[in-house]
Amino acid sequence: GLLLGVVVVALLWQLGVAPPDRFILFGVLAVSIALVELLLTQTTRRGKKRFVTSMVIAGVFGGVALTGIPETFMDAGSISDGCTLTMTSSTDEATPTDTSAFDPFDTTPDDTVSFTSSTDEVLTNWDSGLGISIGGVPLTLFTAERDNAAGATEFYGQEEVQTYLDDIEDQIGLQLRGTYQVFGFIDADEGDCDMAGYLRVNAEGVFATGLIVALWITGALLLIIIIALAVSVTRSIKDAKQYAASAGTATPTGTAATGGSAAPDLEPVGAFTPPEATSASKPAETPTDKPADKPSQSGSGDRGSGGRAAAAGSAAWLSSQADDAVPETQVMPAAAETEVLPVTEDAELEPPEEPEATEPVEKPEAPEAP
Repeated sequence: GLLLGVVVVALLWQLGVAPPDRFILFGVLAVSIALVELLLTQTTRRGKKRFVTSMVIAGVFGGVALTGIPETFMDAGSISDGCTLTMTSSTDEATPTDTSAFDPFDTTPDDTVSFTSSTDEVLTNWDSGLGISIGGVPLTLFTAERDNAAGATEFYGQEEVQTYLDDIEDQIGLQLRGTYQVFGFIDADEGDCDMAGYLRVNAEGVFATGLIVALWITGALLLIIIIALAVSVTRSIKDAKQYAASAGTATPTGTAATGGSAAPDLEPVGAFTPPEATSASKPAETPTDKPADKPSQSGSGDRGSGGRAAAAGSAAWLSSQADDAVPETQVMPAAAETEVLPVTEDAELEPPEEPEATEPVEKPEAPEAP
């Protein structure tokens, strides 16, 4: 924004639109900084420090510009009492008091300016100077000394505009055109004469000098950069809003952005693998009907107790086998296809024959416990 403001002020100056006085210089800089900052920030909450800093700088420049309002809009050219000056060019004639910032004394680079001046008193041994003001800061460009031994009070002459432009180019290396706030002074033993006014050297065209061409190119490049940055900022803000919206609809914990109870955290589940087929356990062997061997009557009491312990252990083993056994799954045979017979209207349907009652099968008696 600062660079763009400087380029704009320089173009206004070189094209003869307005002089670079305090109000125009600092006012354009303040507006340019503020506008570019707003354009490149767009959402102030994302760059509060930078935004506030830039606005403070723009405000300082704006305050300085306000102090130049009287100079630009209320004051015209001036000249000290007891001194006169009249200038004539091929296009204009004026005195310092006839000029203003937007109505300067006009001339051209190849013009010749004639002047007449006078003083009420004889001024001797004077020091004189001529310069311009930029932003309210005076810059003396030419100085001269004259003793005025003849005691003259009237002066006249002609000056080539191009001669002064060449001298300035030799000093600063730039070909100047445009509007200037000029000042001149004479300091003598008998008194002083001070003069201030506005003078415009009209450019031959909008691309008359190398300086004007460079200003146009620089301004175009700055505008392209600012527009590109503004578009980039707009896209960045749009992408950030879309990302925030998509991230807010489903959080990593499963809670919606608008609220609600969070889903329980689940461990990740791998790919499904079918269980391996296992063969059915062998059915437990049923105890045979063979009676246990009778203990030898010749055995002692220890053998009798040992037989009872063996019987109890066998019963416990059978119980555990029954609990661990997996019942065998029986597959029912598929139903055979039923043949549908055609039925005529005259045929009478006979009820199906009832199966003969069969005698219930007697269950075998359980074997006696050994």
